[in-house]
Amino acid sequence: MRHAFECLDGWLDRLCRWLEQVCAVLLALACLVLLVEIVLRALFGHALLWANEFARYAVMWMVMLGSVVLAQRGGHITISVLTEGRVWLQRLSQLIAAGLCAWLAVVSVRFLLLIAPFEQVTPTLALPTVLIYSVFLLAFALMAVCFAGRALSPAKEV
Repeated sequence: MRHAFECLDGWLDRLCRWLEQVCAVLLALACLVLLVEIVLRALFGHALLWANEFARYAVMWMVMLGSVVLAQRGGHITISVLTEGRVWLQRLSQLIAAGLCAWLAVVSVRFLLLIAPFEQVTPTLALPTVLIYSVFLLAFALMAVCFAGRALSPAKEV
């Protein structure tokens, strides 16, 4: 059993290192696009119509994927005065977080199934909204696995 948790933990650590790079690229692209937008508007009176939409969705993806990294590394906000030194309480809070994220993943599936038949696209980028909002399902499912792995890990510290 310990080997299974070590494999899962190793896989999640590698995934999180990759997600950190994705988040950094998204942040850099969003900043660059907005900078170009500002310069074009200020100097030439022209705007990139898609710049704000791109930045909005890039930040949304960055926040959700970054949340997965924080879940794996134990970086989410906790009330340490309640859980410090109490391993069972730390594990319980991780299980509650895993359950909440699993429920939100199910809600995300229902939402995606609700909007999929309409085949909507974003106004200026013309990307399918199902693709844009699929980050919620991906992130909540991965966070549920991260929190559950931390809660059920045979290691003493959570």
